[in-house]
Amino acid sequence: MQDVSPWKIWKAEPESEVVKECLYVCLQIASLLSILAEPFIPFTSPKIRGFLQLDETANGDLQIVLDKLAKGEALVPAGHQIGESGVLFPKINDRKDHSRLDIINRQKEKLEAILQAEKGPEREPLKEEIQFDDFVKLDLRTGTITAAEAIPKADKLLKLSVDLGMEQRTVVSGIALQYKPEEVVGQEIVLVANLAPRKLRGVLSQGMILMAENDEGKLSFVRPNEALGNGFAVK
Repeated sequence: MQDVSPWKIWKAEPESEVVKECLYVCLQIASLLSILAEPFIPFTSPKIRGFLQLDETANGDLQIVLDKLAKGEALVPAGHQIGESGVLFPKINDRKDHSRLDIINRQKEKLEAILQAEKGPEREPLKEEIQFDDFVKLDLRTGTITAAEAIPKADKLLKLSVDLGMEQRTVVSGIALQYKPEEVVGQEIVLVANLAPRKLRGVLSQGMILMAENDEGKLSFVRPNEALGNGFAVK
């Protein structure tokens, strides 16, 4: 547009094909920019599309636009009626005027609210990627807690007896702050059955019970949705 300067040509020749072609190309560029620039100026791009009388953007529009460009198709078809234009970015002459900063801060607040809404709650980051062969080494079995008791001088630990169907196991679990011994008797669980035995507070623990933990530190047993019985493999 700067090179052609259609405003100069139009004064002498209002019906000039050069002016028409220049404005037509500029409309295609403006339409493309209204999509490409939306992640950076999310409150201004819709105004541009409003001036051009184009639909609001939706997921997948960028790919549609790129496909049209690859085929040589127009983004704004010939004969399309555009709307009245307006000022996208008001000029501020007085550098001491804080209204510009106020506008920026309001936009930042709006953007931050959108980002927070899309972000959702934070979760513990994923651990290092493993291979399938690493996973199949785990022997996860269904079981039922048949007895439970507190371990002296260990506020967080419970000594549990677990029925695995083919045998009974003793497992030490750090759930005492949230569960009393009598609350877990009869609880169905999933046990890492081939974990190497380890002594905790003098008690040999033969496995690890799977628990889920939320942001507030609340623990919940991981167990089958339906009662399967004891000793069955979890795959």
